[in-house]
Amino acid sequence: MNTIERLPEAYTDKKEAILKHGIYTFFKDEAAFENLKIERIFGFTVFLRYIREWKKICSVPVNRLLLISLTPINVYQNREKKKRKEKISKCIAFIKGHSGFVIYGAGHMAHIVASYCDMRKIRYEYFCVTHLDDRKKEYMGHPVKELAQVKEELHSNGILICMRGDYAEEVIDTLNTYGLSDNLYFDEELFGIMDSELNRRDTRRKKV
Repeated sequence: MNTIERLPEAYTDKKEAILKHGIYTFFKDEAAFENLKIERIFGFTVFLRYIREWKKICSVPVNRLLLISLTPINVYQNREKKKRKEKISKCIAFIKGHSGFVIYGAGHMAHIVASYCDMRKIRYEYFCVTHLDDRKKEYMGHPVKELAQVKEELHSNGILICMRGDYAEEVIDTLNTYGLSDNLYFDEELFGIMDSELNRRDTRRKKV
């Protein structure tokens, strides 16, 4: 931000640069500051230090930033804990609402979800992928199956999409064309929540 401000006023892209690299990046909403508050990065001292800069780099009103900076950390910690619990409960309710449960994907996110399921003793049938790699027909002790081979049986299963961004959107579009929109579940925030739970478990084990 300081580098951009030092550019000459005649610099034609100065305003665009401020918008692109300032307001609409990390500081785009209150949730970002609430997370920084939980991590003890943002507080009243930081708020005061940059009080003249917030309007330039942030779309959150200054009075809201002041409120966040003064609110006790435990308020946001409890709110975040409740949100995480609700997201996990909603996902598990979806799984229990189907006769079987399939993990779509066989990468890092799928590994997190499968590990979490193992920890919670939640049974899943297999991993499903759009295109099967002959070198990877098994993953974490479970079979990996190609979508084209199992698309009919998926109508009786719940499908948890375990990938991010454009990859997830592409898979969801594909499954929708097979009439599986009621069978799939996707919440990108789940991966971080489950990974955090797994890390806490590992930390407890190390202390024993």
